[in-house]
Amino acid sequence: MASMKDKLTARLGDRMRASMGAVEPASPAVSPSPGPPGTTGTAPGKYDGMKAFRDARLIPIDRLVPDPDQPRKTFPDEAIDRLADSLRTRGMLQPIRARWDADLGRWVIVAGERRFRAARRAGWTEVPCVTVEAAMTESEILQDQLIENCLREDLQPLEQAEAFKALMDANGWSARRLGEELHLSHQTIGRSLALLELPEAVRQKVADGLLAPRTAAEIAMLAEPSAQIEVAERAVIEGLSRDQVAEAVREQAGRSAPIKRTKKGRAEYRLDGGLKVIISGLADDDPRAVIAALEQALEQARAAASEPARGEAA
Repeated sequence: MASMKDKLTARLGDRMRASMGAVEPASPAVSPSPGPPGTTGTAPGKYDGMKAFRDARLIPIDRLVPDPDQPRKTFPDEAIDRLADSLRTRGMLQPIRARWDADLGRWVIVAGERRFRAARRAGWTEVPCVTVEAAMTESEILQDQLIENCLREDLQPLEQAEAFKALMDANGWSARRLGEELHLSHQTIGRSLALLELPEAVRQKVADGLLAPRTAAEIAMLAEPSAQIEVAERAVIEGLSRDQVAEAVREQAGRSAPIKRTKKGRAEYRLDGGLKVIISGLADDDPRAVIAALEQALEQARAAASEPARGEAA
């Protein structure tokens, strides 16, 4: 099964993959560069077949500015110091990606703000960049930034969730559509978005690394914020595993809405008035998959309910 990194890499364009170091640059180029004088014979020369990468630039660091809307909001000093030390000893292995903003008269960073901050701390006066010449919409910029940060696998869980939500709002996408656009499963998107439904006290535990994002997503299944806080406190104090937290959530939820797992891939919900909802054919026991199925069924039910009204109006 492809990893998140593989799926996101497949989503990138050639130029961004090059700036991320995922592939060799395949950007538009100028004429092939000839080899040095005196290269003869049938054996390939050092520069044979090579092309100049026309969008590569050394940009003065004072002409670069961060994007205030980028998903990453935290830049720990220790991490920037380590990266600055690496730049001093090894140089910048991957260029920054930047777009021109005519109103600002500056190059705005699309990808690489950590490298920019580290270069500035290291005392650099200019940095290697790959420039984006084509116009980009706000949604395209956010998608590129989100993918780049996810590929580096160091974006904070809540930052990722907020970026997912921003993309959905900007484009009017559902969670399923967002998953299709980013080549991520709807379970992955759902678990991430679930973090935004939690009270601040629980989100802070996730931000502090006390509560794993997947565990927090289980807690988000509870309807009452007080119950979410209670289970989160237990999880941290008692060191509960994700499975143990899921069991605690089921116990809490069972007080008002019993759930009966009849067999793998099937869930049964008992409602007031003797009603019962059964979901079968689930690929796994992830509660977020159940929610996605119920939401889809609700959309279909609403569409069916509106049909008679349309007929009467006609």
